[in-house]
Amino acid sequence: MKSITRMAGVLLLILILAACSGKIENFVYEPDFPGPGKQIQVVYNPEGTKLEGADNVEMFYFQSDGKNLQTESVFMKKEGDTFTTSITPENNTRAIVFKFVSDELEDTNNKNGYRLLYRLNHQKPIKGARVAMADLLFNNGFFAGIERSDENQQLALNYLEEEFDEYPESRKDYLTLYYNIILRYKDKQGEEIVKNDIKKYLTKTNLSVPELETFINLSNRLGLENEENEFRVLLKNADKNNEVFAFDDFSKFRAEKDIDKKINMVQFFKENHKDFQYMDYMHSQIIKDLIEKSGEKGTDDYIAKFPEARTSGLYEALAKKMLEKGNNTNALKLTETAVEIARAELENPTNEKPEYLSTRQWKEEREVLLAACLDTYSKILDKTGDKKGCLRAITEAVNLSKKENRLLNEAYVMSLLDNGSDEKAISEISGFITTNYATEKMDDLFAQASIKSGKNETQLTTDLTNLKMKGKENLKNKLMNELEEYTAPAFTLKDLEGKTVRLADFKGKTVLVDFWATWCPPCRASFPTMKKMVEKYKDSKDVAIIFLNTRDHDDQRIERIQNFLSKNNYPFYVLLDDENNSANKSYKIPGIPTKLIVDKDGNVRYFHVGWSGDEAAEMQKLDVLFEIIGQ
Repeated sequence: MKSITRMAGVLLLILILAACSGKIENFVYEPDFPGPGKQIQVVYNPEGTKLEGADNVEMFYFQSDGKNLQTESVFMKKEGDTFTTSITPENNTRAIVFKFVSDELEDTNNKNGYRLLYRLNHQKPIKGARVAMADLLFNNGFFAGIERSDENQQLALNYLEEEFDEYPESRKDYLTLYYNIILRYKDKQGEEIVKNDIKKYLTKTNLSVPELETFINLSNRLGLENEENEFRVLLKNADKNNEVFAFDDFSKFRAEKDIDKKINMVQFFKENHKDFQYMDYMHSQIIKDLIEKSGEKGTDDYIAKFPEARTSGLYEALAKKMLEKGNNTNALKLTETAVEIARAELENPTNEKPEYLSTRQWKEEREVLLAACLDTYSKILDKTGDKKGCLRAITEAVNLSKKENRLLNEAYVMSLLDNGSDEKAISEISGFITTNYATEKMDDLFAQASIKSGKNETQLTTDLTNLKMKGKENLKNKLMNELEEYTAPAFTLKDLEGKTVRLADFKGKTVLVDFWATWCPPCRASFPTMKKMVEKYKDSKDVAIIFLNTRDHDDQRIERIQNFLSKNNYPFYVLLDDENNSANKSYKIPGIPTKLIVDKDGNVRYFHVGWSGDEAAEMQKLDVLFEIIGQ
């Protein structure tokens, strides 16, 4: 009864605030001053946001204690035009950022996050609350959709300085965060500040281990080799097994080519750095080499020595290798083991939840892993002639992936047809096309199944056309909700030939700007698809595609880029961000690759970070975006 009364009070508060200000408060919580481990009640009103009119809302909350992130989510209860829920954060939480999600749309409070800072009263945050919010604003807020803007970086810096003034003993524990903000926010001035502080700290005695770790990393980052070595000597005396030294050994592991020596190095890590964060990576690299060198026998011996390396991915990789060699019997056995491990991991995970995922997202990640193993299993069953077993396996895989993996969907449809389920195949293909999770091959599969079911070519052509029109309309509506509109920051940059280029030169065109770097794997992974987009629009008078190279500075930069383009035959028009990464900063690029689209009037209309890897989907999306934005 008490909680119902409280929630009613929060709802009443929303009505009062709206009546007094004429403005809807989108986010309200109670109590006014939540404390560690206490329940918090949240009311969200999506009016005026991208989520307005939503029937369901999932609330994500990102909790910080200043160093560690903990992510959770909960589906909210709809009450009239608002959504409500209650949460009990982790006991160590000191600040929280919220975002609200409906389907694929997000409300991140204009990329600032909905924030909650633990306070004793209106004026005084509790100890640790300000460093926790600084962490969310500068570091981990990325997962909550917080933009690393100048304003947010300045606010994060202010929070830290206030915390250090009130609690001087906290300074040594949060120096890394403090100096990272200074280096990014204050640029060259920040480097001088940090260099001066490094020299000051070298004269101090009794430095703590966190302080020594911080200044070793900073000295390395700024190229201060002598200072770094001095701090290393001090850390060696204080903590000889510190993870700093584990990274030194890790570098040696990565450089080593001899597999037996690498195995000995893993044994050394197990004995001296057993909690090292890249142990799984080391196991995976050795297993990859063993599969190439000696196959199943070599990996069996390795797992006997390091049982923690026994993963579903290992057995799936081995199975694929056996399949390539035509050894279907061994491949089947290995894949059954892969499925068994992945299923057990789904039901009872042995690893800790990644800090940036909610419990639901983590479960979905494990479901995707099981789906991948089932996909391989279905292929091997098909090879052995077990058509029904193949269908069972691929059906489970498709359901686990929520019918959102195009290649799995295609394999599923083909298995349906192999099993004589033509009507079911037609129905499933229809759904995949309208939800935009179909492959190009499904057009032919739809035709085959339709003709077998008695339809003539005219009818199936009409059906297919109507399905594609519906799919395009659905995609267009989805993308319309993702559009933004704000003035694109002007830039004046050089291209690879040294010609000066301005954004204003493209006025009147729809411009795709692709931020990238030669060292960025996802950027490179996207380029075969982007090559097709460039070739498709090379003669367009309305669309321009620019590749803006950023965060990629050294004396060989231009030569490296030219060689990269020539080697891969990429017909890209490249602009070079300046040495201060001015375009990167003015567009507030959180990570690369980032693709943004500027309309003919000079407004940013679409902004996306990352690369899905799905070529057909990405090309279809960009085509529709060019159509919508170019109107």
